[in-house]
Amino acid sequence: MTSPKRQLENKGIYIHGEGKLYASVKDEDRIELLDDDSLPTSITIDSSGVPVELLTNISNKAVKVLQTPTTSEGFLGETEIIGDPAITSDKYSEEEIVGQVAPYSDFSEAGISEVNINWIRNDFYIAQTDIQYGDLELERAAKAKINKVEKKQAAGTATIKRFQNRANLYGIQGLAIYGLFNNPFVGSALTPTSNTGTTPPTDLFNMTSADVYNNIASIITEIIGNSNGYIDTTTPFRLATSARMLGLLTQSVSGYQWDSVLTGLKKNYPNLKEVVIPECETTAGTQIYVRAVEILGEETARPVANLLLRTSRVVQGTTHSKQKFYGATGGTRIYYPFALAHMLNPT
Repeated sequence: MTSPKRQLENKGIYIHGEGKLYASVKDEDRIELLDDDSLPTSITIDSSGVPVELLTNISNKAVKVLQTPTTSEGFLGETEIIGDPAITSDKYSEEEIVGQVAPYSDFSEAGISEVNINWIRNDFYIAQTDIQYGDLELERAAKAKINKVEKKQAAGTATIKRFQNRANLYGIQGLAIYGLFNNPFVGSALTPTSNTGTTPPTDLFNMTSADVYNNIASIITEIIGNSNGYIDTTTPFRLATSARMLGLLTQSVSGYQWDSVLTGLKKNYPNLKEVVIPECETTAGTQIYVRAVEILGEETARPVANLLLRTSRVVQGTTHSKQKFYGATGGTRIYYPFALAHMLNPT
């Protein structure tokens, strides 16, 4: 059997000494050393790598850009659906029992009882947003394992939801649609006051914990005082403010009779629950709203609409598709204005 070395030599490849490479021109008497200078010049750049894209992993993790939370319903309650999308306005009645008495007599008809009925108008507004996507767009997104249609449908739904949340707070200009912040039935904002001489005397963030507690409690006592006994300390309350103000109410306080101002409030008003509404942080200052949730089983306020969300059929184009999303709002109805009070902190 021919040895491997002999097989290489038969092909013109010779191993000599300590592994130096020689080549033969098949001349029986001559072997030439191939040094570096005799090798052909390389045309391409020296490389043993691979395209960087092959070394890049496409993760399934997608970080969502956070939008402002839609939390108005946490304070006002779930949206009440009234009528249907075909109607443009709604009227609800406000009834008041009135009457007077007179001394009894078999032959007298003095004294009379009656009911006063007032009608309050509420308009509706329908808003829309469209999504569209192309065939090639979807094919390219699929390469990255992205369901573009699903994500755009979620965007359409979220856009309508954000619009309705904003209408619950600000209403719609030019229509009989009012929000929490501009409702004509809600009284003027209270102003913070200090009993300990802080400067400025109207800024809760510069006050002692006792002053902060007294100011927030004054919003609740305002509601209780206006209710003529329909609301008391055991009534379910909702407190809405910004995250910054809630941080002040929940921060730990040393030397105070409670761990925090909010702890003290919940001690004295056991059915109080807090809700963060980012829009309470305004250029005029920080709003603090408190609402008694119900009176005699009736909601004191509710967002209303004649349509929450509806989607159209998907319309096919030549190489694209589109779909409409739409929803309505009637803003916020305050059924019992005395059950809601608020304070404006100037910073």
